[in-house]
Amino acid sequence: MKLHSLLLAIFFLSFTINDTYGQFAFSVASSDGKNFSQDIASDDNGNTFIIGHFDGTIDLDPSSALFELTSINEQLKDIFVASYDSNGNFRFAFRIGEAQFDDEARGIEVDTEGNIYISGIFTGVMDFDPSGNVFELVSDYPTVENGFVASYSSNGNFRFAHSLGNGGTASLFGQLDIKIDETGNSYVSGLYWGTIDFDPSANVHELSTGINLSTFLASYDKEGNFRYVIDLGDSFYFGLNTPRLSTDKFGNSYLTGNFFGIVDFDPGVDTFQLTSTNSNNIFIASYDAMGIFRFAFKLEVELESLPLFTGIAIDDNGNLFLTGIFKGTVDIDPSNAVYELNNINDDLYLASYDASGGFRFAFTIGSEATVSDTMHIAIPTDIKVDQFGNSYITGAFGKTIDFDSGSSSFELDNEDSDIFIASYSSDGDFRFASNLGDNEDSFPRITVNSNQESCIVADINGSIALNNGVYEFIDDFSESIMVSCVASDGTIVTSNENLFQEKTWKIFPNPAEETVTIEMENDFPNGEIQLINISGQIVLRTILNSSSTNLNISDIPQGYYVLKIINSKEERTSPLIIR
Repeated sequence: MKLHSLLLAIFFLSFTINDTYGQFAFSVASSDGKNFSQDIASDDNGNTFIIGHFDGTIDLDPSSALFELTSINEQLKDIFVASYDSNGNFRFAFRIGEAQFDDEARGIEVDTEGNIYISGIFTGVMDFDPSGNVFELVSDYPTVENGFVASYSSNGNFRFAHSLGNGGTASLFGQLDIKIDETGNSYVSGLYWGTIDFDPSANVHELSTGINLSTFLASYDKEGNFRYVIDLGDSFYFGLNTPRLSTDKFGNSYLTGNFFGIVDFDPGVDTFQLTSTNSNNIFIASYDAMGIFRFAFKLEVELESLPLFTGIAIDDNGNLFLTGIFKGTVDIDPSNAVYELNNINDDLYLASYDASGGFRFAFTIGSEATVSDTMHIAIPTDIKVDQFGNSYITGAFGKTIDFDSGSSSFELDNEDSDIFIASYSSDGDFRFASNLGDNEDSFPRITVNSNQESCIVADINGSIALNNGVYEFIDDFSESIMVSCVASDGTIVTSNENLFQEKTWKIFPNPAEETVTIEMENDFPNGEIQLINISGQIVLRTILNSSSTNLNISDIPQGYYVLKIINSKEERTSPLIIR
């Protein structure tokens, strides 16, 4: 049987005085299906949260314990959310989905209180409460994809969920980026076609398109109540070309995408129109916390190929950082001044603007080729900034690329396609770049937490070469995601030991209702089983007297528990959900 794994890649950057860095690596595997990561976020305590979708059964606990989730229909995709602490230890995971259609994850964010917000796509009837309770959303047109926003506590308990599409006939496209401001308001952007009601209450706030797709920006309060929605005009969808969103600490939102025709970016009584002469024009628009227009400008590109805008990020001073790729010539300065960038290949660019949209700097990253070469390219897929304004870009690159934005050179090489992380200062000066193993068809995403630790999640194929070390998988996994540590100078910390642990015990089913079975692959003499609730109380205790023990939990209240097996020499723990 072919195994597919999701190997989580968490890359730590630490800038402490004594240069100490955290390191962990692990794999989480699906035994009979496929799994895909979609996004990553982190909280102020260094906990990491990932979201993706899978079919079949997936084990999300990287330790010797087991925490399996199984899709309702093993041939269709369900959504998973998993969390790990600052040392890579499993915290919790849950599944949401339904039986008749594929459900797909899109984005994940965490607010200042640790609450989790996710976005995605569903069709039909879907239960968003992973506990024994039920909270269903229903798409009004059974075969039309609806978007959703759902929220969970820092421990994974259900808070609320609402759809994007009540009473409408629209289809949603693109990433469905989701961001949270410091007061807990959520902001969602994407593309839609048709008529869609963005208000989940009995009120109606509909938007409608013409024959083309349109870009939207919608906002909801910390309880999921509708705040506002803005239509940003005709657009189109092509692969990575999907609207990207960011917010600052003041609740201002910043959105980038493409547009054509004449678009009024001011949703108020005033007018602020931009005109696109072709479909290659990129817009950047900003709105305050109440959805009131702040500014907008366009980048008019004379291109030989379609431009990509793959990430936008805002620092604490309101400076904006935009990344993507283009081939040809673009005036990157939106003022009357001219600052042109020229790319022979489809090369990466990083551009920065101040809090009012004024140009700060821009540069391109690529090969030294003097003729077009489709192999020597760097494609960014995400960007984040830390509290000092340093930017971190991740993506994939081919052959030889110079990542130094200045007069010096810093080249990375590979034979085919590798994942990269590149970092630049708040003024655009090169800091470091690292390549992170063999990669094909991967779209890595990155997050930076308050400890300046950078975490990346990405799908990869095969074994991983990290500097001089090679991390091999225990099983013959063909689809995976990776992990390593990156120091403040970009050095990847590696070792020769295998970082992927072999399972030595199994707990199933999980979640459980009446009984749970504990199977031990190795001897565990004189073992005791303890079931511990979230208050730390032992609610059930029994003897582990064989390699397989059935535990009766029919009298235990529903909730989250820790299952511990312990003897005089060691102990092992695993989360357990009782429904």
